[in-house]
Formats: sequence, C-alpha cells, structure tokens
Amino acid sequence: MTTLRIAEPAARGQRRQEVRRLARAARQLGHVVQLVTLTSSLSHPLYGVLEDEVAAGLEVFTFPEDKRIDKLLTSENALKQQLGYFWLIARFFKQLPSTALPDVVIIPYLDYCDKAIALLGSPFGGLPWAGIGMASKFHFRYTPQLQFSS
Repeated sequence: MTTLRIAEPAARGQRRQEVRRLARAARQLGHVVQLVTLTSSLSHPLYGVLEDEVAAGLEVFTFPEDKRIDKLLTSENALKQQLGYFWLIARFFKQLPSTALPDVVIIPYLDYCDKAIALLGSPFGGLPWAGIGMASKFHFRYTPQLQFSS
C-alpha cells in the first residue's frame, strides 16, 4: 500500500478542494493519505468535509510553529514568502525519522515555493514528489509576428 503525503499549508480558496479531490481519489485506490498543514487550517470548514470523505484513511500532521518562518509567510515580499514556505516544508520533512517517510509527496499548490525549489532544490531530500502549478506565468521576449504574402 502506497503512502501519499499531501503538503498543503493553507486552507484558502480552491486549494482545499484540490486536496479533497486528491485525497478522495487516493483513498479510492487504496492508498494511505497523510495531510500536513498549518494548525490554523484545521478550523477551515472544508477540512470537516475532507475529514468526512476520507476519515478512515486520513492521517493529519501539522507543521511546527516557528515565529521566524511565520514572519516570512506573512511578508509582502514574494521571495520571502517563497522561502518561508520552502523552509516550512523542508524543515518538517528533514526532521522525520526514516520509518515515517511517505512513498511520495504532492504539493497541490506548487506556486507557494516553485521559485525557491528552482533555486534550492527539493525540500524533500530524496523522496519522490510532484506538484501542481496553478498560476505559472512564463515571460518571453516579444517577437513580431511573421508576415506571409499570398
């Protein structure tokens, strides 16, 4: 049986819906589902729906409180927020004993720390992982359209 750990710190917007869908599908396939989130996210109404749908196979863990990381997460500076989420996630997974490691980790909203991961590497060490980018924007240099004559 595969253990899927979903790393989703916040409970805002449709992110919790994505967690719910991922967890429900994984449970239907017989996998163990673990959610790691912020303690404050557990009071969100959608958490109750998630718990009702996958209660039998849902294990919940919370990220440890850290005032330094909290300061980064609430910063208006996007780079500081990215680093805060990266360190929040990396610290949690680094402290896990090898017997508590999941088979795979997924970040349903990779936009939290996609640029920090690009700069610093995986926050999960050697664990297999995946993420879903929701609002990726690519910037290309403007190239004028080619003109074809008929």
